Amino acid sequence: MDLRKKIKLMIISLLLCLVVLFSASYAWLVLALAPEVTDIDTNVGANGSLEIALLSDQTYVDPQSIRTAVGSSGEVQDALISNQYWGNVIELSDERYGMGELSLKPARMNLTVGENGSLFLNESMLKIAEFGLDGRIGMLSAQTVSAVYEERAFTYYVANQRYGVRAIGTLSHITAQQTALAAARTTAQSHTAAASRTAKSIWKDKGAALMDIFSRRYENGEDRFTGSDVAVIRDTAAEVQKALDYADLAFRQGVIGLAAARMTDEPEFERFCSMVRNTAVPLSSMLNTVAESIPGNFGNWTAQLEQLEKSVLSVVVGCNALSGGGTWEQIEPLLDVLVDADKAYLGQYRLATEEAFSDLDQDNVLTLSPGSGAMAKIAEYAGNYSTFFRWTERKNVEVITADPVDTPYLIHVVDALKNVTAATGGWTRANLDDSYGYAMDLAFRCNTDSDLLLQTVPTLRAEETSEFPVTQGGGSYMRFTSDHMDTEALLKLMDTIRVGFLNDRSQLVGVAKLNITNYEEQEEGVFAPLYLYDHTLQESGMLTVEERREDNAQILHLSRNIPAVVTVVVWLDGDHVGNGHVGALSEQSMSGVLNLQFSSSADLRAVDLPIKNGN
Repeated sequence: MDLRKKIKLMIISLLLCLVVLFSASYAWLVLALAPEVTDIDTNVGANGSLEIALLSDQTYVDPQSIRTAVGSSGEVQDALISNQYWGNVIELSDERYGMGELSLKPARMNLTVGENGSLFLNESMLKIAEFGLDGRIGMLSAQTVSAVYEERAFTYYVANQRYGVRAIGTLSHITAQQTALAAARTTAQSHTAAASRTAKSIWKDKGAALMDIFSRRYENGEDRFTGSDVAVIRDTAAEVQKALDYADLAFRQGVIGLAAARMTDEPEFERFCSMVRNTAVPLSSMLNTVAESIPGNFGNWTAQLEQLEKSVLSVVVGCNALSGGGTWEQIEPLLDVLVDADKAYLGQYRLATEEAFSDLDQDNVLTLSPGSGAMAKIAEYAGNYSTFFRWTERKNVEVITADPVDTPYLIHVVDALKNVTAATGGWTRANLDDSYGYAMDLAFRCNTDSDLLLQTVPTLRAEETSEFPVTQGGGSYMRFTSDHMDTEALLKLMDTIRVGFLNDRSQLVGVAKLNITNYEEQEEGVFAPLYLYDHTLQESGMLTVEERREDNAQILHLSRNIPAVVTVVVWLDGDHVGNGHVGALSEQSMSGVLNLQFSSSADLRAVDLPIKNGN
């Protein structure tokens, strides 16, 4: 073969390669850019004595500050205000929430694997595609932020992360340091409040059972305790672990925020943050990076916390070894870690005395003095707290802590974050360039211990005899319409929408999707019910859904009268959007409605109050 023929063959081969590359590039562009869901109206409701509220910047930090009064949410006509009261429904159709401005475009949930395989959402909630010069996806970027709707735009503030109804999207020139510091300021506060809130919840749930154990020992002289008694101690220790976890998370946010004020190299900063977020690594081992910025005793505080966490873990291990029961000599050291009866007082007497129980009143005060165990130690970190629990039918106990620390350790951290600025980036607020998903920050409260459920099957939110039709619930579903897509194409795209449920630790506790096999064609559009599914995170970072869970499946547990924070994230899962979801060269979009209804596992009934003489 002569040289001319060889050159011609090489040119032809090169042209063929370019054609293949262009086709592949176009496929990536279609995959990543074409599918879009817009104009999403959202309704959220709860049933019976399960109450719901939309969180704000203030109530996200402390949901116990949510306003409440009989009928108060119904009396307020402004939805932006009434949604923040405890009530039975949240209406987000008001244009000031900006729901009509939102769009869902292909994205991936930005998850990290924590201890025991739990999945946690990072501050940048969604990862989106970044493209190379050839049109291929070069990488998935986590540079997304969330912003609330103000003055006809979703606005991001560098000073603090905002809460309520949030668009998740992109900003030009945002730095990782700015994003991390804004999130750290708020989440450090919220985790601090959660530590205190969890301590109160422990007493409400376990206080009566713990008092029974102490009473039987110090009043009746019992020496043998059952497996059920040991289980109470073990379960209390497990709950104390959660409170200490919140304190640890608050410290970690403090370290991230302070590092954001010192570290200018963004990749280095992101690697450091990734290490700090890994709760399996002791925080004390990473303080050198921010040593010059941290409050003076920060190292001692974290070291004490780590030691306390080990002690509480030893209680769980010790209880597991005594599952069949044990003597007082065996269980006393375990109880002392949680509540040291020699240093706590019931009334004017030490808890570890017969007099403490022989001089009881209808209302009694249990004082947790400094050094009286982990339940008292929490106050050093998150501040003094007080709460009540019913011990017997005729006796109440008020629990108070008496920690002498002027400023709780975590408040020092929160205050330190207020006084720093990000090392990179100088602007204070900006509007999102584009949105990819959205989040709703909700609070739930129930008047009894129960599980929060995603209510798929429609159910009334009040008695069937109610004269107010607005109290009826439609279950959890989505309904969409499109001017460009037939039903088959519409269903394929609906099948890629995901709804994630996060607790106040940003732990993913549930993933829901539509069951498109049960779809209905209605006058208003294509309808499909929403169910919770089992989910798994692949090594690649892709979130997959597996078996559908039962109707009305559990999201998380609710403790009696203790508000629980749940953030709902809605996105279009780019890992499951393929070329089959879009038509060649045609505009593809759909608009519709998401309805979420929640219920309680408890048998809730409306309160029937007697009314006399018209009063």
